[in-house]
Amino acid sequence: MVIDFGAAGAGDPAADVIAAWSVFGTAGRAVFRRALGVDDDGTWERARGYALHQAALIIPYCAETNPGFAVSARRTVEQVLADIGA
Repeated sequence: MVIDFGAAGAGDPAADVIAAWSVFGTAGRAVFRRALGVDDDGTWERARGYALHQAALIIPYCAETNPGFAVSARRTVEQVLADIGA
């Protein structure tokens, strides 16, 4: 028997909010959050954690095979860290 936990977070609305850090800057994130109606701080915090987790895995995995994607992931990490400091 194999148990695959790969989609353990499926169905969590936070998964739909990851783009807040991978696409937008600080001002854009605020607009995105209001537009989505993410009033729950827990959802927002989980989404930020998911964004950081994905980016942290992408950077070493894609550094040589897809450097553009790794650059995008580094930007996501920077946005997450900037948001934490805000």
